[in-house]
Amino acid sequence: MMVLKSPRKFDLDGLTPFEKNFYVESPVEVERMSEKEVEEYRQRREITIEGRDVPKPIKSFYDTGFPGAFEVSH
Repeated sequence: MMVLKSPRKFDLDGLTPFEKNFYVESPVEVERMSEKEVEEYRQRREITIEGRDVPKPIKSFYDTGFPGAFEVSH
């Protein structure tokens, strides 16, 4: 019979705060979209959002800002 150990407890208060917001809008496509374009894009694709400070939609992988190593060859 296998005995499972309890998970270790960490002192989270002692950790350095870390913000997980890495997203930067692509100036080529995303940043230039008007609010009207954003709304039309979301309606066409039936995208529903909730919350505050929701970023504009990304239309292509290129707009993610990932380094070239992540790009797909066609």
